[in-house]
Amino acid sequence: MVQDSLKSPHPSRAPMAEQLTSDTTGWTRLSHRYDAVRLQYTGELSVDYEELYRINDHTLLRMIYSEDALSEDYRPAQHKATTLSGYLTFVYKLAGNNTLHLPDKRNITMKPGTLFIAYTENQQQIYDSTPPGNVYGMVMLMIQPQGLESPPLTLPREDWPEALLRLQDRITVDPKDAFEVMDFNESIHICLRALVDSPYQGALQKAYLQAKISELICLTLDNMQQRDRQQEQSTLTPYEQQQLTTLRHQLQHNLATPPTLTELARQSGMSESKLKRVFKNTYGMTVGELIQKLRMERALNLLRSTSTPISTIAEQLGYGHSSNFITAFKRLFGMPPKTYQKQFSRLLPDTE
Repeated sequence: MVQDSLKSPHPSRAPMAEQLTSDTTGWTRLSHRYDAVRLQYTGELSVDYEELYRINDHTLLRMIYSEDALSEDYRPAQHKATTLSGYLTFVYKLAGNNTLHLPDKRNITMKPGTLFIAYTENQQQIYDSTPPGNVYGMVMLMIQPQGLESPPLTLPREDWPEALLRLQDRITVDPKDAFEVMDFNESIHICLRALVDSPYQGALQKAYLQAKISELICLTLDNMQQRDRQQEQSTLTPYEQQQLTTLRHQLQHNLATPPTLTELARQSGMSESKLKRVFKNTYGMTVGELIQKLRMERALNLLRSTSTPISTIAEQLGYGHSSNFITAFKRLFGMPPKTYQKQFSRLLPDTE
């Protein structure tokens, strides 16, 4: 369970910049001028401090927090926030409650443990209202899509969760509908707390933030994939669920000549696009990735329990050349299959 709590910030982590107005879009300009900056608000805003970090050319981090609850006499107006064009925006709510007012008049309630994800190709205005007497804590991560495909993440688009792909697809249909809302799990909460409570400064701080943001993105994408799988499984008919189980067994017993995606789709009665989607959401991997996983599991079993030649194992597993099998095995386990087999050869019974 995500806790509704927030610790004191570290005031010396980033250069201080006095913010004398209630212009909440000033951070976008500052983020392009400085690698790290800390804002102090002096007006009747719902936050005391913000920390802004430019992590790399594709990624910005914004942390907003307030130690003191707002006065009960304070009646805040809706504060304007601008989404950056061409960025995926992840908003993680750590403490307090507020409401996001979207351009299409929809309202999103943000409570501790809520994740709001948006993608816009043009800047949009989102208004944020916070009730009086409310502690406030939020982390915003803004990343350009090409940042996911670039080092250190290097995540090809085909490995993105369906929910993330839907955001970009919706842009062409209705830009105002390109957002997702979900709960985030405890692993993400722990990572967020580590970001907010980082004790480092200078070069160590930059390296730490880069590492933690890579971890946060991976945890977030996994959180999205888990939700996709749950939603997909809840919409599958009993017949379709049985077909997926049957297809998996078929792949497991035909590793030498596995059926193609077209053949699997025809057998299941699904279209290829639907089968690809539900297969990945159910098993967490594509058909090709599952075949590779099953082949390696079979290879490990044969290498541990038999003295079968490597070329024969490669043929049984459907590799056209034993060199392809050796390369795949070494890439996954860090050693050639023959070396692995020798480790277990002394345990095999003497056949003479």
